Amino acid sequence: MKNNTLRKKILKCTVFLAIFTYLLISLNGYRAYVYSEKEKREMLITEQKLSINNKFKGIEKYIYILNSRIKEVEKYNESYPIFLLKLQKLIKDISVLNIEQGISLNVLNIEKNQVITSSQTLPKDYFFEEIFNVDPNNFKLNEVNILADNSEIAIIKSLGNSQKYKVILRIAKNLFFKTSREESSFFIKSKGKWIGLEDKEFKEKNEGIILDYREFDNTKFLLVLKRNFSKEMMGIFSWFILPIIPILVIYLGIYKLILKVFYNPLKKIVQISNKNASEDINIIDYLENTYFEIEKRNTFLSEQLKKSEENLKEAIIRKVILGLGRVEDLYEYYPDKNKKLQFGIISITSYEENIEDFLYKISKIAITLKSTFEMEVIPVNNGELFFINKNSIIKEELEGKILDLENEIQGINIFCFRSLKDYRIIDLENKYKEFSKNINYKEKFIAKVIIDEDDLKKLNSKYSYYYPVDIEQKSFLRINNLNLQGVLILFDDLFQENYVKRRLEGESLARFKKSVVNSLDRIIMQFELSYLIEKDFKLFFEKRDTLSSGEFKKQTFQILEKIVQKVKIIKGNNDDSIEMKMKKFIEDNYSREISLNEFAEYLGFTPQYASNLFKKINGENFNIFVNRYRIKKSIEIFNENKSQLKIKELAEKVGYTSSITYINNFKKIHKTSPGKYFGVLDI
Repeated sequence: MKNNTLRKKILKCTVFLAIFTYLLISLNGYRAYVYSEKEKREMLITEQKLSINNKFKGIEKYIYILNSRIKEVEKYNESYPIFLLKLQKLIKDISVLNIEQGISLNVLNIEKNQVITSSQTLPKDYFFEEIFNVDPNNFKLNEVNILADNSEIAIIKSLGNSQKYKVILRIAKNLFFKTSREESSFFIKSKGKWIGLEDKEFKEKNEGIILDYREFDNTKFLLVLKRNFSKEMMGIFSWFILPIIPILVIYLGIYKLILKVFYNPLKKIVQISNKNASEDINIIDYLENTYFEIEKRNTFLSEQLKKSEENLKEAIIRKVILGLGRVEDLYEYYPDKNKKLQFGIISITSYEENIEDFLYKISKIAITLKSTFEMEVIPVNNGELFFINKNSIIKEELEGKILDLENEIQGINIFCFRSLKDYRIIDLENKYKEFSKNINYKEKFIAKVIIDEDDLKKLNSKYSYYYPVDIEQKSFLRINNLNLQGVLILFDDLFQENYVKRRLEGESLARFKKSVVNSLDRIIMQFELSYLIEKDFKLFFEKRDTLSSGEFKKQTFQILEKIVQKVKIIKGNNDDSIEMKMKKFIEDNYSREISLNEFAEYLGFTPQYASNLFKKINGENFNIFVNRYRIKKSIEIFNENKSQLKIKELAEKVGYTSSITYINNFKKIHKTSPGKYFGVLDI
């Protein structure tokens, strides 16, 4: 009887341990799964915010460029076809130089009710009704409008202070909402109306959570994260159903083993107590082993949970650094707001083109530094790591570890700026921006792996000035777009940084001036302008060291203005000369039979190239343009010789060998016969 009671107690204990193990594994595992999904969701939202911000910054840039150059096009308003061609050319130039694939720039001419692209002109009604399914009669154009269909999104915004034009930026939907997650979808609420979402409540209940994601000029962008029920069920099955069978098998084996090792010997103990002393020791050893095994499993699950919490913390810090999150969200992890922390930034350059390998190397570096120095290491942008440390790091130790990583991971170069000062967590975003600038000095510290404020102070005079490596490339693009204001702002920022903030003098100032002069020289050579402004530039080059800082800046701006003016003249002459040559040929030869081959030979081009070039400049093909010009001239000739010419004679005077051909072409253009138009019956 006593033996049966003991056996029941062993069974109850085994069942209790099995249930406890099941709950521990399932709940901790599912909790880790939930944290992982939450982190993915946060990263997706951050990605969408960056994408939408970039698109709105993009349209502001294109508005600025169009606004600065639209006046050049408006001077052709008297001849609307030429105006259209110039505007289309302007749109094409901006698109080629500034707009990525999948995005197109259009202009809405409100007076003409036309939407102008780089290659064609669309009626306003067709654009709104056929492409975006919007009733143009009920559609009110505001400062900003949003249109959308299943494939693209259009942002319509006024062109500066102009009431004549609006800029339309058409963006492929997969570019506007930059994500590869299949279980997500996107909707836009514009002026109180959901585009592509008929019943909000139905979607909320059946497709998941709608996040009010961003507001811009009374327009809401919403990201719908659909619940993936199959994935959720798989997670429930993995963490709640799947462990049952292994746990049952394990603890059934444990129970049988206990009976074999513990219960049966215990019966013998009752019979012969002195023979079973050693068996008691074996039972205790077994129970201790079982306890250690359970403890080992608990440790593994705790580590997984801790890892998920760290990933969530890194995601929040990354958002704060990039200006996408609130610093208050970090107070949970840094409750002492005034605690002094050490910040730093690491730049990683790879000599390989494989982006996946590069990202893997960045991850490996971050994990190594985090485990070695017990600090927060957050990947910010590709090739950049920002670290936060509560304790001071010895410079030599950090430098040694970075050198070890460079030797271990082939094909990379690591450069670090570590601040000697301590900061508070509230300074995080501003210090990231400041440290990113300091990384620009890495080319001047080729022999160093880590620099700090002291190293920057010790820079000799030839390195103490600020000169970004990409300033020439940016200047070339802005000058090529005839954006004088943009290139002046670029150099004004450069002078402000060196004259006002750094207060350069002596050798430092001389080397800065030399860098500016060399950049101007290379820009002049790129545009092949040496023969046009050689005299001005040569005088500027010789006097640069004797000029005051203010006079040097003034003459730099004058040289830039002359460069833009010369580029503008060259571009204008090339287009105007060809256009004038085309029109002269037609004016001189419209009264006889002419062909495209003859026209191409006159220009010195092949017939195919001449035809494409003519259509690009004039907006229609060669034959249609010639017919239109002939009909126009026939009306002028008839008015000059009223009642003295027959229709047949009139046709011959403008180059038609057949009066029937003349009549048919006249009908196509004026929708009536020449006889009715002129009031003449004799053909």
